[in-house]
Parts: sequence; C-alpha cells; structure tokens
Amino acid sequence: MLTLPISRLTWQLSTALFSAIILLDIHFHTNVETVGSVGSALYQEFDFIVVGAGSAGAALAARLAETNVTVLLVEAGGEQPYKSSIPWFHLWLAGSPIDWKFETKGGLGGGYEGGKSRWWRGKVVGGTSAINTMIYMRGNKQDYDNWGQEFGLTDWSWDLCLPYFKKLEDMRNVEKQKSGSYGVGGPIAVEDSRHNTEVLNGFLEAGAQLGYAEVDQNNGDSREGVARLQWTISEGQRSSSMEYINSWKPNLHITLNTQVLKINFDGRKAKSLEVLRGKRIFKIKCSKEIILSAGVIGSPHILLLSGVGPEDHLKQFEIPVVSNLPGVGSNLHDHHATYGLSWQTDIGVAYNPFLYTANPLTYIQWKTSKTGPLAAAIGMEGNAFVRTKYAPDNWPDIQIAFVSSHPGFDGGTVYKEF
Repeated sequence: MLTLPISRLTWQLSTALFSAIILLDIHFHTNVETVGSVGSALYQEFDFIVVGAGSAGAALAARLAETNVTVLLVEAGGEQPYKSSIPWFHLWLAGSPIDWKFETKGGLGGGYEGGKSRWWRGKVVGGTSAINTMIYMRGNKQDYDNWGQEFGLTDWSWDLCLPYFKKLEDMRNVEKQKSGSYGVGGPIAVEDSRHNTEVLNGFLEAGAQLGYAEVDQNNGDSREGVARLQWTISEGQRSSSMEYINSWKPNLHITLNTQVLKINFDGRKAKSLEVLRGKRIFKIKCSKEIILSAGVIGSPHILLLSGVGPEDHLKQFEIPVVSNLPGVGSNLHDHHATYGLSWQTDIGVAYNPFLYTANPLTYIQWKTSKTGPLAAAIGMEGNAFVRTKYAPDNWPDIQIAFVSSHPGFDGGTVYKEF
C-alpha cells in the first residue's frame, strides 16, 4: 500500500494519545470470581484441577463444572485488559504484560533482528485466544482424517470432530446459519469482518483470474481457493475462551495470578499441585485428576519440573524422576510465515493504520456502533489455500494471507519485532 512517510516519534505520540482516550474509558472486567478472594480456598481439595484458563482449559473446566464435581481452574495471568476487547489492538498485546514473551532462538528467527522472533502466548484469562489475531479457521478436513488414519485413531476424523466445532460456535452470518454447517448459540462468536477495504475485492478477483474460486474455507469438501476471513469477534469485540467461564457456577473455582511450580505424585498418581500466588506457596489437593492445558510450552514445562520427561535431562537439573518419557519437551511443530510481495495502491483504497490511530473518531465509531477499522484486525482481510506441484489432489499445501497494509506502516515501532 502507499504508506504516509511518518517518523517513529510521530507514530508513538499519536498512539499514546489514542491510548489515553481509551484509558479514560470504563475499565473492562470479567465476571469470574477468583479463588484468591476467598481466604482459605487454596487449602481446599478439589475433584479436578485444570491448569491454564486458555482456549482448551477454560472450555474443559466449564464443561466439567456442568457435572456434579468440584473444579479448580488455575491461571498464571490475570483478567483481560480493556484493550484486548478491541480487535484492532491485537498487535499491541504481543510483548505486553499479558504475553509470556517467549522468543524463538536460531533457525526460525534467523531473518529477524538478533536472530529471534516473538512467539505469542497469552498469560491471561482466555490464554492466547485473548491476544491473537482472531482468525477463525477450522482446518482442512483431509488433515483430520489423515491424523486418524496415520495413528490408527478410530475415534478421530473430520466427521467426528465437526459436532464439537458446532458446539463451540455462535455463527452470526444468517446465510451460514441456514446452511446447517455451523453451530449457533455456542460460547464463541464467529463473524464476518465489519470493516474491509477495496483491495480485498481486488485480491478475490485476482484469484478468480488464476482459476481459484471464492470458497468457504471452514466448510465443504475442498478448501482450495480464495476467501474472506471469518473472525472470533462478537459484534465488533473479541470473543475469547473467557466466554466459557463468564457465567458463575458454584462448583467452578478460579484462581488468577497463580503460577504452577510442579505436580506432586504418590508413586505414579498425581495427588496435588504446588503453586505460587503472591509470595506464598500453596499445595492444593486433588481427588480425581489434574489436567494440564497450559499450552504447547507450558504443559511440557510443568511435566518436566514434576519429574516427567527424559531421564537424562531431568537428572541434569537434579529433578527426581517420576516417569522416564523421552518425548516430553521435544518434537514441537508450528507453521512459519514470511512476508511476501508488496504493491503500492492509490491512497484511500488500502488499510492505513496511522490515519486510524491518529483519528479519535475511529474509537468513537467503535464505541458507539462497534463498527469501523477498530472492529477488525489490522489489515488482515483475505486468505488463499493453493496447491503446489508437490501436493496431492484437493489437498492444498500453501496458505497465502492477504494483508491490506504493510509492515513498515508504524515506522518500526511494533511490526519490526516480529
């Protein structure tokens, strides 16, 4: 896009001014009740303890609490801040106090300053669903079927997973509701974007010229083609897994700002959880199960601290071995993105975050109608799944993300860190 020449100072001043306007507004609060507010609750015994109030943990704790059991949900972070509810601010959440601030080393980060790149992980109620870009993507049905076939999992396939997608969804697009392919009334809202630019249409038209149809990439037998993105956004506000625990349940207890130190075992049975809250260490007893849903990094880290993992590695840190499991802490897979081609456009047809940031009217528009630029993620609008010559039929192996902005829009304040 054609980006106005701005200095880093100009960008920072305008962002500070804009943030000040928001901070003067009413602070956003969740409705959850924390165990920490009840003096002796951390000394209680629970049937189930779920570690991590993120995308998996919040859902799991809420579902367990629908039965006649006591559940404790342990979260290392705190409540979602107000700006987390504004979709446009997702970039400012990386590296903030509600991010674990993980960084890659070598290899993946080789093209970035210092050879490192940020790895977003939410340290907050809602986990990474409270700080991510909010793109809703079910995934390719062939992948689900292939995982089941490859590992001999008779209870794992696209058709078996689809009802659970529908259970979590609250699809807001009326036509998609009528199709019966999406769920309605679930805890996580799924919306079409409330703000698109003219260049999105150009992206879709370019795909058509190359023979790629516009498709619904969350539904149907084929995901190959171009698409308008769908979002976990509810009426212009972020919809995170916090929605699972927003309604009070008497048997669901939640403790925030509580760091798990380790699991205590009796033989090979998990019996209690050791946690740090403030400057005090608590031992919380569990009668049935301790469930780790602390994320792809947090869960194996807790296992290792508890003596579950490769024996040689545990002995290096003088951790007593409970179970020698060589796979713990290894074999991590993730997708890696690279910035591709850029084009100049006419002023006004693409996404110019600087103009939106410097204009308080955009916040007023979002506040009064939950529409406009702040109701959408910065510049993310379209997507394409395509096949290279190496891919099997009807199974795309390349994803192209269409961003109607440019990494240099902020004068090197935020984007250059990724």
